[in-house]
Amino acid sequence: MLPPHAHQRFSAGDVISIGMNFEDDSGVEEVYMLFVNTEDHKYTVGLRANGGGKTRLKTSVEAPATSDLAPGEYRCEYIHVRDVHGNYVVSYPDQTINFWVDGTSQAYEPRGLVS
Repeated sequence: MLPPHAHQRFSAGDVISIGMNFEDDSGVEEVYMLFVNTEDHKYTVGLRANGGGKTRLKTSVEAPATSDLAPGEYRCEYIHVRDVHGNYVVSYPDQTINFWVDGTSQAYEPRGLVS
C-alpha cells in the first residue's frame, strides 16, 4: 500500500475521495477506510472502493460529505482490505492519512439534538 499524495479539503455536498494503491496476489475485492474527527470522535466517515479482483489496484476510496459532518480534521483509524477469497487484513497506519471538512459549527446539527 502506498500513501496518498496530499491532505485534501472537502465541504458538505462534495465527494470525499482519497487516492490509494493496493497490491494482492489473489486480487483485491474491497477496501474500506475509517476516518474519525480528531476533536469529536463520534463523527466518523467510512470510505469504500471496489477492487474488482485486480492484483494491482490504483483506486480512490470515496463517500459523499454529508451536511451533518462536523468540521475539522478526520484522521484514518484503520484500513480494511479484503481479497477475492474473503481473506482480509486490517492495518493501522503509522503515518497520518487525513483530510479536512470545511465549515463552521453552525453548518451542522449534532446528531441526537433537537432545536
